[in-house]
Amino acid sequence: MFSQDLPTVLDIPVGVGPEQAEGIALFDGNGGDARSILVVYDAAKNRQRDERTVEADLFALAD
Repeated sequence: MFSQDLPTVLDIPVGVGPEQAEGIALFDGNGGDARSILVVYDAAKNRQRDERTVEADLFALAD
């Protein structure tokens, strides 16, 4: 299968510079089959809340 044959199922926001998706993983908070995609971002130094906080989005997958 080639990339042009794959359907687009989700558009992930892309920032300019350091603010872009850094990690993407299938996710299920209950330990079952993953029904969501967790996207974690890197933030510019002036937008970081503190050294131990990350920002993420959770996108539900369609059935």
